Amino acid sequence: MTEEIATEYPEQIKFAEYDTTLFSISITGLTTTIVGSNEKTVSNIEYLVVADKADGSTKSFTGTVIYDSDTLSTTTTFIPYSELTENTVLSWVEANASIESIKRSLTSPDTDTFEGKTKQELPWLPNKPSDMG
Repeated sequence: MTEEIATEYPEQIKFAEYDTTLFSISITGLTTTIVGSNEKTVSNIEYLVVADKADGSTKSFTGTVIYDSDTLSTTTTFIPYSELTENTVLSWVEANASIESIKRSLTSPDTDTFEGKTKQELPWLPNKPSDMG
């Protein structure tokens, strides 16, 4: 007889910083497609989760919820694009993305600041006044 491992509700690690971190979720973009007579049906939702830690540092995660064509073609109720609210779209993200896992990951010990890595400004953004001549 083989032993089965319960994976239905795996226990997630909760780091100490989780309870003192302020999280925010925002929508950064929407992509639409045509489904039936609906000309602007949301097919992709781009979102940003930001963790403002008690020590003043910030970590963030950018993600996308993608609705495949099968899901969209079988949906029976649509909210007109012009009537969408941020809260409605945020509720879709929360229902379809692993927000709790993302939050826990953002409060994990920082593993990407080891020797050899230096954060750079984006080259296409204007220079800060202190960087000019």
